[in-house]
Amino acid sequence: MERGRLLWALKQGKFANVTSVPADTRYLHGLLAVDIPIDMGMQNWRIALIDGRRAGLVAGAALAGRLPALAAGVGTGWVSEQVFIDNDYRHVSGGNYEGLFDMLQAGRFDYFPRGVHEIFQEFDARRGKFPNLDMDQSFLIHVNLPTLFFVSPSEPRLQQRIQAGMEAMLKDGSLERFVLKHFRAALLRANLCRRYRIDLVNKDLLSTFHVRKEALLDPFDPRLGICPRH
Repeated sequence: MERGRLLWALKQGKFANVTSVPADTRYLHGLLAVDIPIDMGMQNWRIALIDGRRAGLVAGAALAGRLPALAAGVGTGWVSEQVFIDNDYRHVSGGNYEGLFDMLQAGRFDYFPRGVHEIFQEFDARRGKFPNLDMDQSFLIHVNLPTLFFVSPSEPRLQQRIQAGMEAMLKDGSLERFVLKHFRAALLRANLCRRYRIDLVNKDLLSTFHVRKEALLDPFDPRLGICPRH
């Protein structure tokens, strides 16, 4: 369902009672949130799909601090759409997820930021259809975009049980092991440590929701072995 309709359905509690989506204040105020990100913040770390024919243009702009002047591709109603607006970054919105890949290849925008946990699957699945599809190697966007479980207000016990389960996984380390099992390869493939980092502010969550430090995976933590030691 489109994000607004999904919110309505969850409030009603008849057609859906739980979902997982990037948090925004509409969901936080209207539903019961489980406050531990399901992927320990993988959505926070974003690299870009690009048209390979324009790789030099995108990398040059990013490294020169001119990325705001290029156009990012985002989905209509996505949390990231408002993030780009609030940080004065140019963007082009598309109402259809698959259509955004067509828009990138047609030159409607310059880069398509994706979470490090999703970009490689998307790239590998579509490079046959889009021979010019490529991945930027120069920059990394970091922004607070926690993906949470949200539960219908009519199901408080369900929210309590999911919260308790997530708390237990966080405490015994099994949540981190689960995330690394699924995403370590993507984190290594992303070469995060060799990229120019750009921090954006999610103003929607700035004063309303803060994720506990221990609930976020820091790929730069030497303990994880993601970044090579020097």
